[in-house]
Amino acid sequence: MADNRPADVGFETDGFSITGSGVIEAQRLDAARRAVTDVLAGQFDTGEPPSAFPPRQPGVLTKIDNAHFASNALYELLMSPGLAALIRAVTGSKFVQVFNTQLLVKPSTDGSTANVGWHQDKQYWPFWDRPEGLFTAWVALTEVDAAAGPMRFVAGSHHWGLLNQGNFFGQDTDALRASIKTPPGSEWREVPAVMSAGGASLHHALAYHGSGANVSGRDRISVAIHMRNELPGLLRVEENPLYFRSIWLEDQRRCPVLYDRR
Repeated sequence: MADNRPADVGFETDGFSITGSGVIEAQRLDAARRAVTDVLAGQFDTGEPPSAFPPRQPGVLTKIDNAHFASNALYELLMSPGLAALIRAVTGSKFVQVFNTQLLVKPSTDGSTANVGWHQDKQYWPFWDRPEGLFTAWVALTEVDAAAGPMRFVAGSHHWGLLNQGNFFGQDTDALRASIKTPPGSEWREVPAVMSAGGASLHHALAYHGSGANVSGRDRISVAIHMRNELPGLLRVEENPLYFRSIWLEDQRRCPVLYDRR
């Protein structure tokens, strides 16, 4: 079925859209938060572990790939009707499929660690043939105020093309910012994604983003949901990184289709 909904103007012009509250239903949100505790403790109610499950380290961002493999509640988080409705309204996509998720736990620190360096997601996704139609939903499971180290987007940076500069793991965000050679005449304008638990942002695969330290005194917990719409195609399977296998796209439990209105 055709879907002629226009994409969100902010997403088109800025490369991101922030909905500060009310995206995820309360019951689904509460279940997801309980599931995070279980997954971090190595308790997987599906009987399957995440695809990457590093041990927690003090003062270091914990990044667990595909925690929804291990948890029914985290899978159900992906299937939120509110999230699907937001994606349709913002991106105008006719078809949306998850291809990877990341459970992110940013601990509270003294301000010098657990940062996320400036980067474009597409630089880590060489297996897709184009950036158009690739985007991420970042769902807050806890409150994300200014002290919690919110994600920061660079407005309009998705228009710069793939620069292949930046580093997700870079801790000196100022030095990293200075090293990125932006196009002539471009402006580096940062917008923080402050939101309540249950809020969400969406961003384009070429939008520069990163985050500073969490100094709130509590963990900042979120799930990043990486998705494709009807436009991108896969490149050669042997070029896929270890955490991703193209055969997963055929598995609705691993890579669920959120909706298909083609």
